[in-house]
Amino acid sequence: ATRNRGRIYRVVPKDYQYVKPAPLAGMTTAQLVQSLDDANIWRRMTALRMLYERPDPSAPAMLQSLFQTTPRPETRIAALHALKTAGALTAPQLIAALGDKHPRVRCHALRLAEPMMDSSPDLLTKVLELESDADPVVQFQLALTLGESIDPRATQALAGIIARNA
Repeated sequence: ATRNRGRIYRVVPKDYQYVKPAPLAGMTTAQLVQSLDDANIWRRMTALRMLYERPDPSAPAMLQSLFQTTPRPETRIAALHALKTAGALTAPQLIAALGDKHPRVRCHALRLAEPMMDSSPDLLTKVLELESDADPVVQFQLALTLGESIDPRATQALAGIIARNA
C-alpha cells in the first residue's frame, strides 16, 4: 500500500478502461444532438448550450427524432428545451410529451406548454387530462401551469386539484 499520497485519487474496478470522450468544441450539429443522449450531465448541458449558441436550421428535425427514439427521460427533456430555444417547439410535440411515460418529462412539457395553451385547444385539452395524473409532482406543476390559462376549464381543473389534495 502506498501511504505517501495522502488521499485516494481514483477508485475503479481492476479491468476499468478509461475512454476519453471526444471534445464537444469541434462537433457538428448532428453530433451535438447525439451528445444530448450522453449519460454525463455535463456533456448533455454543454451540448445543449452549444446548440443554442450555434443555431442550425437542420437541428429541429434531429431533435424531434431524438425525442421519439431515446429511452432516456433526461434526453427527452433536453430535446424539448432545445426545440424551445430553437423556436421550433410545436403543440403536437408538446402533446406527445404530455403523454410521456416518465413524470419528469410530463412536468417539463407542462412548463413549456404554458405560453401555447390558450392558442391551441388540443394542447389545453391534453393539459387538462393530466388532472388525473398519479404523480404528485406532475399534479403540483399542473396546478402552477393552469394558473397561466384564461380558459374557465382550467379554473375548474385547478379547483378539483385543490379539493383532492387539500
